[in-house]
Amino acid sequence: MSGKFFNELSWRLRKVADFLGVRKYFNTKLYNLILIRAEKTNFDLGFWKFMNYGYEPTDPTTRPQLLPEDKEDRVCIQLYQHLVETVAMAGKSVLEVSCGRGGGASYAVRYLKPKHYVGLDLSPTNIAFCRRQYDHEGLEFVEGDADDLPFDDEEFDIVVNIEASNGYDSIPIFFEQVHRVLKPGGHLFFADLRHNEKQLNELREHLDATAFEQISCDDITGNVLAALTLDSDRKVGLVKDKVPPFFLGSFYNFAAIKGTHMYKGFENGDNTYLSCRLTKAGKSS
Repeated sequence: MSGKFFNELSWRLRKVADFLGVRKYFNTKLYNLILIRAEKTNFDLGFWKFMNYGYEPTDPTTRPQLLPEDKEDRVCIQLYQHLVETVAMAGKSVLEVSCGRGGGASYAVRYLKPKHYVGLDLSPTNIAFCRRQYDHEGLEFVEGDADDLPFDDEEFDIVVNIEASNGYDSIPIFFEQVHRVLKPGGHLFFADLRHNEKQLNELREHLDATAFEQISCDDITGNVLAALTLDSDRKVGLVKDKVPPFFLGSFYNFAAIKGTHMYKGFENGDNTYLSCRLTKAGKSS
């Protein structure tokens, strides 16, 4: 089975999963299958710490100052900076739902200084990687479901959710769970894309129907496309060097490298990327 065939097959199977209402289950199983298969071929995927498409600010002077070891992941880090910069994270309790490979959690703990940061992900492969990779004080990783968060009511000051909700079975249930675990006055920082106008309208309706107060919800598609364009050549080099040939097509499209179906979606306007800041009513403690 060629990489191109696998990529086309997985794309079609995702459509079937969406139709059957089992998108989350399918995405998680496929994702873990790819990672486990890659690990068995002895390819080092330690380079893969961020899973978001990135953000390039309109004003380059607002780019964050980064340590040398973080500069390669600049555009991905800039998406975190853009999303959370309006609220100080220092001394706060933070939950990142669907933390992926943990790069954003590591950045936030080292630069933004929260008191406690929990990265939650449904993928056991991701959680195992994060626990091996990061050893920062105040940072922990937990396996769990965005639809059933394993935390107490009003436990967190801030919840972060980046580029993950498009894989959830129920956005309303996710928002209800986040609202439950946030303290009064707490913030949800939410960023994600949708692939057509129907999906975008549904997301906006879900956002409007939540119990949260919406502070802002901006279309940052242009900033994300600029980041993808800037970072495309670096990603090609990494993927060619680190990823088994069988999976190249899937990784190229997953990373939205120039010329892929995903990249063209941003280029032609099919994909729209929203960045939203919401708050739970009440006074923070």
